[in-house]
Amino acid sequence: MNKNLIAATLMMVVSMCAMAAEQGGYGTYSMGIATVDDAKGNSGISGTGLGLSVGGGYNYNKYVGAEVGLNLLGVVGWQQVTAMPISVSVLGYLPIVDGINAVGKYGVANTTMYYSGAANSGGYTLSGMTSLWGVGVDFAPKDGPSYRFGVDHFDLSVAPGTSVSSNYFNITAVERF
Repeated sequence: MNKNLIAATLMMVVSMCAMAAEQGGYGTYSMGIATVDDAKGNSGISGTGLGLSVGGGYNYNKYVGAEVGLNLLGVVGWQQVTAMPISVSVLGYLPIVDGINAVGKYGVANTTMYYSGAANSGGYTLSGMTSLWGVGVDFAPKDGPSYRFGVDHFDLSVAPGTSVSSNYFNITAVERF
């Protein structure tokens, strides 16, 4: 079968059941996999865990929006590490076809890192301002929530001399109101 015919048919079906990102407010909740790594290797932090996020935003038009979020990125390794960035981001949308958009974001976060350490060794908490960026694809069906598939990169370097970051691979449900 002709690949161009299949691609054209698929695009037509997708465009019939989707709509563009709409102006207005929305709430978000997401779940995914968070990886945490120290690029300099001097903190011993490395691992993978569950990531969760809730937030909300406002699309000013089909190209620009703003979003706030409370993110929880947990990692279990030789020491348990939980990062909790509270973020504010600017989003940019690039329509691909009606209802499917490439999404990019850049923002800042007030990040708190909880280090529990090895068993019975106590722990400590550090916090500070960090940055984040993300890319993804937003699919908005005509009825119900839209879904965003993407990766968010958080700079978690709140401790002096570290270069800790997290990549959060997530699926986000976006409920418009």
